[in-house]
Order: sequence, then C-alpha cells, then structure tokens
Amino acid sequence: MKRSFGIFPSKLLFVVIAIIASAYGLTGFTPFTIAPQNQILYRDDFEQYVTSKLVQQSYTAWEDGAKLDVQLEKDIVGDGSQSMRVDVLGPNPMDNVTSGSIYHSLPLTNRDWSHSAGVRFWINNPSTDYLWLTFNFKEAYNEYWAVNPGAPYLLLGLDASIQQFDCQYGNLVIPPNFIGRVIIPISSFTVPEWSTARGDKKLQLSAIESYALGVTLQKDYPRTFYIDTFEVLSPAETLPVIHGVKQIEIPSSGEHLESFGVVDITTGSTISTLWKVESPNNPDLVITGDGILTIPSTAKAGLATIYSKWSNSGDGSFISKEIKLTGGVFPQAENPEASTSSEVVRIPEKTAYDEFASDFEKWAMDYRPLFVVISVSVVVIIIFLLSRFQNKLK
Repeated sequence: MKRSFGIFPSKLLFVVIAIIASAYGLTGFTPFTIAPQNQILYRDDFEQYVTSKLVQQSYTAWEDGAKLDVQLEKDIVGDGSQSMRVDVLGPNPMDNVTSGSIYHSLPLTNRDWSHSAGVRFWINNPSTDYLWLTFNFKEAYNEYWAVNPGAPYLLLGLDASIQQFDCQYGNLVIPPNFIGRVIIPISSFTVPEWSTARGDKKLQLSAIESYALGVTLQKDYPRTFYIDTFEVLSPAETLPVIHGVKQIEIPSSGEHLESFGVVDITTGSTISTLWKVESPNNPDLVITGDGILTIPSTAKAGLATIYSKWSNSGDGSFISKEIKLTGGVFPQAENPEASTSSEVVRIPEKTAYDEFASDFEKWAMDYRPLFVVISVSVVVIIIFLLSRFQNKLK
C-alpha cells in the first residue's frame, strides 16, 4: 500500500517557505532610497514608507528594553514630507529597564560604508529636558561599534553653525528644544564594553549589518522626539573638529596661553580659520588669529566658548566649543542646569536570564546562516515526525 502523508507535504512546503522568507527579512530587505553618487553612501529619508506599520517593521523596538513606539510623522519633518516620530513611554513594565533602542537592518545593497567620513541624521527634541541618545552600528558577523565616551560629535543648527560636544558616558546629549542635525565622525566610534562579539576590534566598514538609536530614560518620560534623513557620509565630506583642551586651570600669577586648532577629522588636515571667544564671566578674554587663547590670573572661574569660522560659505559657518575655566581667585558658582546635563546615567544590572537571552541573540545574529539552517531543519523534522504519527493513527 502506498503510504499517504495527507496534507502535510503542502503544509511543510508552506512553513519552509515562510521560514526562509522571514530569514531573508532579517537580512534587511527593506525599501530604501538610492543616494546620489559621490555625496552619501546611504540615505533613509522616510519618504518611501506608506504607513506607520512599515516604519515599525523597518525600525524595530527592542522588546526587552524601555517602552518605545515609532510612528510615521507628516507634520514635523526635517526634509521632504515625512519623518519618524519616537514616543518614549516609560521603563519596561516587566523589569523596570530604563534604556531602550530601535534598530534598523540594512538592505544588502547598502551595507558598504567603506571610507565613510561619518553618519548624520536630523533630530527635533521639542522637550525642555535634555535627551540622552546613543547610536551604534554592527559589522556583519562581528562587533558592535558605539560612540566612544569623550569623543567629539557635532550639532548642526538651523543657522548652519556647528556646536562641538563630547560624548558623555556613551550618550549624545541633545539640548532642549534643539532642531538640527547630529554628525558623528567615524573616528569617534569604538567597540563598547557591552559588545560580546569575538572580533579583532578593527573597524571594517565594507559590510555593516545594522544600526540602532538608543534612549536612556531619566525622569523625563513620557516624551517624544523626531528623526529624519539618516545619512552615511562620503569620504569627501569635510568634518571640522576643534582640537585642544576641554579645561584650563587659571594661573596663580601672570597669564596662561593655550593653543587651539581646527582639523578636518576626515583627512587629518589642518583648516585655516578665524577665531573669537565669549565668556560671561570674562568679557575681556582674547584669542589670536592663530587660535592662541590667553587666560590671565585675574580671570574668573566659569565657561568660555571659542568660535572658529572654518568656511567662507556664509555667516553661519562657525564651529564652537565650550572650555571650562577652573581655580583662580573667583571660584565657579554652582550651575544646577550644568549638573543636570552631566548626570551619570546608571543602567540596571542584567539578570541571569537577560544575559542568556542577550548571548543567544548575539549568537543567532553572528551565525545567522547556521541559525536559519538549524531552524528550518528542526521544523522539517518535527513536521515529518508528526506526519508519521498521523499515518500510524490511520
């Protein structure tokens, strides 16, 4: 008698096709916008998404982290007619985790970031609170790379001026009511301590698998911010960064001279600039055309902002950096706002289950082809055994 497998073969075929399709979905077959050559290496301006559901499928919220929700936004945009709204709803209700993230798997045709100058994206933080944001990307089958604490990042304002800040504890601190673009030079990335992938810690941009935006909750939720026009910049992009100290001790006598310069961090070449300095506590501070700042012993402790006009493209082409002046005869007064913005963010420790789940997820991502083969094989075996069992019951 010929053995009949009933309807199981068709079900088997359907399940296998579904699993393979979902596996391919993990590799990043998502809609994308083709970027102009010689300008950017990758661009997502959110114009191609038709519904919020498509945005949610492309930018997935980490389910074990803080509660985040993404929606398609048509009213508040940076470019074009659409952006992504991110709603920060609160800690994870299960374990009170206060850090959350959304990640985006890249299309296979947009994973080559070779020689990129950095990444850039538009952001709108309508809140009166600082927004603590993280950014990382992952090499295919290899390490994660995140912004190195203390490394520079740039905020490009609506007036084309650039403010230079230092990453705080792995966070990009976005000022209240800021609207503009975040620029992160590639040289500001490093392998973070939390990355458990076994790699060589050598940045290899030829195969980038995904990138993620993270949020660290303070006591500022619920809140909303907006993201638009994520770009991977070409090697030809000029990224000016002010080189020099972040803090100066006021001398007990005489004066102290401190030298600053502007460097195109993409090429390492020095940029010729014009300088100026502003300090609320020290209106008489001066800086020369060569970038030499003079701090007299009579200076008051506080903040000084140095400005460099690095381009002739317009009045707004300034890059600025804050310098902290310490010591001296007049100590710095307490600044509640400054202490709030530099508050250390403490992330709750992970449980044993969280560690296991995180390790398994990383293994599955690092060995994706093997994971897909094993998953499909297990399903096929289970369906085969069920079909055998069904036939024995007949």
